[in-house]
Amino acid sequence: MRRTAIPVAAVFCAGVARGCLSECGEGVKISLRVSPGAKKPGIKGFYGERAVKLSVAAPPEGGRANAEAERLLAAAFRVSDSGVEVIRGASSRDKVALVRDVSREQVYEALDNVLGGNGG
Repeated sequence: MRRTAIPVAAVFCAGVARGCLSECGEGVKISLRVSPGAKKPGIKGFYGERAVKLSVAAPPEGGRANAEAERLLAAAFRVSDSGVEVIRGASSRDKVALVRDVSREQVYEALDNVLGGNGG
């Protein structure tokens, strides 16, 4: 898979923090800050410049919060539930998820749509 450079201006115009995404051979890795037990689950914005804030209703027990985070991301990026996997930080609020078969551009666009262009 060929890496495509994205102009810095495009990243900031979309309201997406630069350091939270990295492209890899399988898709895109996204750094997350997950808050379990939320009343209103969803993608909330950014946690500094290094992570996407995500709230889930499930408690952090038995992988339930991770599973819900994967489902929320799959819906946001329009991939199957199996197309998203928490690959680092399974027992931490700070996680890395892999979204398979998408490009950085697709992730930027989806985040911009979910966040309404303001980045939270």
